[in-house]
Amino acid sequence: PVPDVMTAVNAMQLGAQQVNPDAHVRVVWTNDWVSPSKAQDAAQALINSGAQVLGYMTTGPAPSEIADKAGIPWIGFEASHKKFAPDTFLNGVLLNWAPMIEKSVEDVQNGTWKPETYYGTYQNDAIQFEGWGPPYDKVPADVKSKIDDAMAGLKDGSLKVFTGPIYDQSGKLRVKDGEEEAVGDILGTDYLVKGVIGKAATQ
Repeated sequence: PVPDVMTAVNAMQLGAQQVNPDAHVRVVWTNDWVSPSKAQDAAQALINSGAQVLGYMTTGPAPSEIADKAGIPWIGFEASHKKFAPDTFLNGVLLNWAPMIEKSVEDVQNGTWKPETYYGTYQNDAIQFEGWGPPYDKVPADVKSKIDDAMAGLKDGSLKVFTGPIYDQSGKLRVKDGEEEAVGDILGTDYLVKGVIGKAATQ
């Protein structure tokens, strides 16, 4: 339960609520980035709890294979995993480090490198959208329209995911109405938003 992961869980919950106010994101921690067995156990636990869509932030395709066996749509992470379970692949979040690494190498070569904080986003292509898979065909047209608008807003910067009011699980106001959470605060996220099922170790 590090800030990056809690931020992703929160973003998923906030986005889901835009379409269905009663939607919940349930989180299961593996406390391990690479263990296929832990990832599969977590995926099965989510499916057993009634999950309708599965997402993960572990390395490798192990959760997708469990989702596929259960006929559950899944969202990939980090690299392309859709070839492992193409029929139930919903979409994927790809991490693209190349531009940042290339710029850093060029700066070193030019003698202009200096330490700085790099915040990868959908706008600067550090985060890329892999595309839609077959389950998307079942999404209602009005929901697809909302998704299209949201994705366009993420790309041009007009959609600010962490804009208040945002409450944590205890009901505490974390981001005031109309205010946007600062990047520094997002990078230090230590809470889960209202509607998420499951606790963070820091809570």
